[in-house]
Amino acid sequence: MRARIAFLGALALLSWPAAVCAAAKETVASGKTQVVARAGGREITISEMRAEMARLRLSPSDPGAEQVAIDTLVNRTVLAAAAREANLHRRPEALARMQ
Repeated sequence: MRARIAFLGALALLSWPAAVCAAAKETVASGKTQVVARAGGREITISEMRAEMARLRLSPSDPGAEQVAIDTLVNRTVLAAAAREANLHRRPEALARMQ
């Protein structure tokens, strides 16, 4: 069950618009934001970490909340990269699950 949830999370990440990802890369490359982690060939910024904390409803005052958010983002990024390498986003059964 846990693997299926992770798989679906990876597929959800694959569906992010390319323009959003490209805009995020440009901002990171320009030095206008802080990078907190690197995973799966991309950089995870502090703003992404804070958004993930909000999504997970973690308190900013909790000392472990940032690490939980970073771990979640890194896991999702690595899973998405693995799913892309395995061409899971092109298989008919994967598309059917996404719908």
